[in-house]
Parts: sequence; structure tokens; C-alpha cells
Amino acid sequence: MREAPPFDKALGMYYYVTDTCPSGGVIKKSPEDFVVEEVLADGTVVAVSGVELRPRVGGWTWIHVVKRNVDTIRLMIRLAKALGVSPREVSVGGIKDTRAVASHIISVRGAVKGLPEVPGVKFLGMWSMDRPMSPSEIYGNRFTIVLRDVERVDCAVEALEALKSAAVPNYYGYQRFGTIRPVSHLLGRALLRKSPEE
Repeated sequence: MREAPPFDKALGMYYYVTDTCPSGGVIKKSPEDFVVEEVLADGTVVAVSGVELRPRVGGWTWIHVVKRNVDTIRLMIRLAKALGVSPREVSVGGIKDTRAVASHIISVRGAVKGLPEVPGVKFLGMWSMDRPMSPSEIYGNRFTIVLRDVERVDCAVEALEALKSAAVPNYYGYQRFGTIRPVSHLLGRALLRKSPEE
């Protein structure tokens, strides 16, 4: 484990998981270079290739969505409008990356008869369920990441080996919010604390 530099620490990222040398490289050169597959609380992977869920009688519909370069919130709003429901009646377990291929479940209150055609989106399945999708339904995400234009292959190989025996931290900051405004989580905390100075 390596101590992070001051800028990262200011954002709440105190350590890097590995002590390996930097490999350099580019992620997300194309959406296919960053695949996110939701993992449900019972361990079921909502895979890009499909998933089978056991329906439960209830007032919700779970929809398996695979999206490419599509913002989750905008998709939820578009679905609500197309299905004639309030945006509050559409939910997810977690927001997935926009610049990616992301596979996850979106839930809608009520029965869903037909789904709209949305560029960059495939609907692979629907199931009746007894509750909405929420963060409590999610164990985590499985990532498949392609690193291109690697400058030091030896360092990349060493880092991959080290990651086999280490838990990867889930930091906020630019990992989640990018480099333009990496302090969104700190701003959110200040708003919750009602602290204009912070």
C-alpha cells in the first residue's frame, strides 16, 4: 500500500492499494473499454450477455438494461416519460458510468407493456417483482477494463498481480466525478451539514 499525494488526500483518497510503479495508459478510449456489470445481493451477475431472475408477484417491473454511452439518469427520465409514470416511480440500485457499456436493472412501478427504442440501449428482459430496485438489492459491480497505450507493461503486470490479493477501495473524488469537479462529494457533505463556509 502506498500513501497518496497531497491532492488525492485532500479529496479523501489516502492510500493506493499497490506499491507498484505507474504503468501509464488510457482507459475509456471507447465505451467498450469499460464494462460495468451489476452484481445483485444474492451474487447474481447482471451480465451484458443476459441474466435470469426469478419473478416475484408484486407491483414492480424489473428491466435488464444494457446501455452504451448513455447517462443513467437521462435514461430513467426518458423511460418514465415513455411509460407514462412519474420519474419517482423509476429506480436503480446504483448509477452506472455513462462512458461505458453498463448492464444493470432499472425498476418501474406497475406492469410494463412495451419499451421505447432508445439509441445505445438494449432491453434484455423484464420480470414482475414485489419491490423496487434499490441500493440494498446490490452487492457491487463487476468491471472489465481495457487499458490502452500502456507505457510500462512490466508495471501493469505487477499491479495486476498485486490486485489479486487486495481489496480495491471505493473512493469518491475524481474516480467518481472526473477531473473537472472532483470535489462534488465534499460539496455534498457541506450542504448536508448546512455549512456555507465549508
